[in-house]
Amino acid sequence: MTEPPPSPTVIAAAEADRTVSYSRPGSGPKPGSILEIRLWAQGYDLVATEPGAHELGRATDAPLRVNHATVSRKHARVILADDRGIAYLQDAGGANGTRLNGKPVEKLAPLSDGDQVGIGEVELKVTLKRA
Repeated sequence: MTEPPPSPTVIAAAEADRTVSYSRPGSGPKPGSILEIRLWAQGYDLVATEPGAHELGRATDAPLRVNHATVSRKHARVILADDRGIAYLQDAGGANGTRLNGKPVEKLAPLSDGDQVGIGEVELKVTLKRA
């Protein structure tokens, strides 16, 4: 019997470009792959587990919602690469800026475990759970 074709995984990358990659069903994550991106602060516990771009902002439909007056509706994006090897932070034009470890984010910035993401007056700590 022939094996079924690989299923596509579509992710969003910088500037909303789309990339398609293929993985075999049941292949499982590679050692060191990012399984979960967690952003947390008092009153917030935000989690992204799927590859792709995840909106971070005040909008009610934002997957990573931070309901704070200094946070724009679409403030930033957290991006998990389709191979789960790296995660990024991207500014989405929030009025009060996006910071990574206190420095303004102007282009894609790689995320590391223990980083601090600042959006408006909210500071979120990054935890990366790996396989």
